[in-house]
Amino acid sequence: MSRPPHRRPRAAVWMREAVLPPNLRSEALLGALHEEFVQRARSSAWGARLWYGRVAVGVAVRCGGEQRN
Repeated sequence: MSRPPHRRPRAAVWMREAVLPPNLRSEALLGALHEEFVQRARSSAWGARLWYGRVAVGVAVRCGGEQRN
């Protein structure tokens, strides 16, 4: 059984979903993230997963900090 070639890191997807407020989970935003991930994965799957993880952590830090304030 083979994995999809452009599979986003589960932990990063979970973190993004857990922290991102519902009003910011627009299809356009999530679609743009996915498109960028797929484009990056064409040259380096590992690099694309690393990039996606960094984006998820950045979102968690920004949105998590805003929720506490």
